[in-house]
Amino acid sequence: MKPQKLTGGVDSEGETMKPLTNPGVVMGTVGYESPEQVRGETVDHRSDLFSFGLILFEMLCGERAFHRETMAETMTAILKEDPPELSETNDKISPQLEKIVRRCLEKKPERRFHSAHDLGFALESLSASSTTSGKNLTTSRFSNYRRNCETEACKFANAFGRIRCC
Repeated sequence: MKPQKLTGGVDSEGETMKPLTNPGVVMGTVGYESPEQVRGETVDHRSDLFSFGLILFEMLCGERAFHRETMAETMTAILKEDPPELSETNDKISPQLEKIVRRCLEKKPERRFHSAHDLGFALESLSASSTTSGKNLTTSRFSNYRRNCETEACKFANAFGRIRCC
């Protein structure tokens, strides 16, 4: 039997390296897009970190950071507004965890974490500090709740970024 070239497939390596989306094309769920996606600019891995921050925000307080009545209003909020303080919606969130979430939600990509690994390290450090601060943490329901939030955030980071953290 003679080998035959299959037709209809990818003819060159160049075709497999094409981006899945083009600048200027809006794809995805608007409420989870980064500012650079909303503007139709080229995105990189830091856009995913912004989206991760949006999901983490929602997990921690039960509402979306930039949810508005219309898609246009939501997009404007993503571009121009700061998310609400997590402590306003859930006073059990530690300041350290809030700082991590806010860094993920920076409008400028260069101000976010540089990689999922860096984000994982920050979450791992947070989780380690929660558990190493001793028996005082386990004495109040507040501390247990906060530690559980931080652990859940860490688990989510593991699943999202396939990074080992806590």
